[in-house]
Parts: sequence; structure tokens; C-alpha cells
Amino acid sequence: MTDIIIALGQRLNIELVAEGVENQTQAQHLRQHGVQMLQGYLYAKPMPISEFPQWLAGSAPPPHSGWRAARRAPPPARHNGQIMSAMPHL
Repeated sequence: MTDIIIALGQRLNIELVAEGVENQTQAQHLRQHGVQMLQGYLYAKPMPISEFPQWLAGSAPPPHSGWRAARRAPPPARHNGQIMSAMPHL
């Protein structure tokens, strides 16, 4: 089913974001099929917005045990400025 959704998104030229990625096998499968943006517990568990800038900067681990997975695959640097500028209230 995932492959069908990916193919449809690519056919329609839609930028795909895979949600709920929990392990490296899932991440690898998605990347091999052209999905470049992934999110889920593999990278970080939900955290208060007040902790996000520190997590993004890499200076403090998020409040969960999956920190090593998050450190192996940080968000693309080209998006860091866009993310932070979208949150001027922090």
C-alpha cells in the first residue's frame, strides 16, 4: 500500500512526507522509493515547542531514549533557517 501511495504522489508531482517512521528499515525503504522527508519516533518523539530550538541545535537531547537515532539523521541544514523563522515567538 505504501508503494502505491508513493507512486501516486510522484506521478502527481507532490512532495511527499512520510510520517510515523519508527526504524531504519522503514526509513531505508522510503528513501529507496524516493521519499526524502521523513518524520517519526526514529528521529524524535513529540516534545514541547520550548525544547525544539535546543533539539534542532543539537545542544540537548530530546526527552526520550531515541536520541541516538535522532543524532544520526538530523534535519537537513537547508531547512533550519526556514523552521526557525517560522517560529518567531520562541
